[in-house]
Amino acid sequence: MKKKSQLFKCDPSLNICIDYFKKHLEFDSTTKTYISNLSGFKKMNMFHHLHAFKEYITPFYFDSKKIYPLNMLSYKGFNVVLRQLCKNFGIVYTYKIKYIHSNYEIIYSVVLPETD
Repeated sequence: MKKKSQLFKCDPSLNICIDYFKKHLEFDSTTKTYISNLSGFKKMNMFHHLHAFKEYITPFYFDSKKIYPLNMLSYKGFNVVLRQLCKNFGIVYTYKIKYIHSNYEIIYSVVLPETD
């Protein structure tokens, strides 16, 4: 039996979430994972793909937790929602920290399952 989520009133569609990530995250063919990085996030934001996903995902959150999808317009906020969805659906992800000129970027690698 699945534990009841403290974030989601009801589960969003797994297929819709996976299709969105497959369409908008960068695919790494050597590791067979999808990569969430800052340049990909900026591209999603520039073409307004984040707004549509935010509008889709927000109604699934409890009212007290709707701050998470509302903060999706920042890279950090997007990664929080990405991690929450991965944990909710049992999707495996890893991260690594990349340091460049005294700044750091957290890069997530997500192993997405096949959809119907």
